[in-house]
Amino acid sequence: MEIFDIALATLTSRTLAIRAGGFLFGMIAGALPGLSSTMAVTLLLPFTFVLEPGTGLMLLMAIYTAGVYGGSISAI
Repeated sequence: MEIFDIALATLTSRTLAIRAGGFLFGMIAGALPGLSSTMAVTLLLPFTFVLEPGTGLMLLMAIYTAGVYGGSISAI
């Protein structure tokens, strides 16, 4: 039952909004020349200090993956 509780905790409106914001920031940072996904994660790392550990990791993962994808926009 614990795995279902964890899965439901990731689908709350707060975590979905945080992941959407991280995705948006990552896409913008990845598309801008000179900024990488690693730089985007570094810029938003202080904001994760006030979040719960799981939520902060979700934010950082969303930023990194969207930054890698956004980097292909400027590469193309």
